[in-house]
Amino acid sequence: MSFRTGDYTYFNGDVRYISQTTLDFVINIGKFCSIAHNVRFFVDLNHDYKRFSTYPFLERFGWSECEKINYSNGIPSVGNDVWIAGDVVINSGVNIGDGAVIAGQSVVTKDVEPYTIVGGNPAKVIKKRFSDDIISQLLKYKWWDLPIDVIKTRLIPHYKDIDKFVEELKNIREEEKIN
Repeated sequence: MSFRTGDYTYFNGDVRYISQTTLDFVINIGKFCSIAHNVRFFVDLNHDYKRFSTYPFLERFGWSECEKINYSNGIPSVGNDVWIAGDVVINSGVNIGDGAVIAGQSVVTKDVEPYTIVGGNPAKVIKKRFSDDIISQLLKYKWWDLPIDVIKTRLIPHYKDIDKFVEELKNIREEEKIN
């Protein structure tokens, strides 16, 4: 049970997963992610509310007549270039797309599309970071997979102008095809 993080991803404080499973699992987090303090990834703490009780009789008392009450919707995952602000809860099975932003104190119960800003409890879409065309190109050319020196010398000079950034990113990827 652990996190697998991509290059240059960092945690700024207490980040953990919450689970009662004894099985091994890995929460994948992409490259260049910024994850603030007190972020919680829930893995399997859902309770079946359709039974007479939500209490975990098997888990707490070992009553074999009862089935396991905790279940999971899957292991949560985080794409590349994601910013997760402080005090966020991410539920089991949630996939956070590349470039997404999760506002502080949000409870993320559903997948977050790439380059989408969400917030609230439950988290809802606030807006897209860029136009659909820009998002499509960023996802196609995957700047986060470039060598760090190429990012520094060729892309960082354009970090304030997304159109120039994407144009240079496209040029870099086309040069790779020629060479």
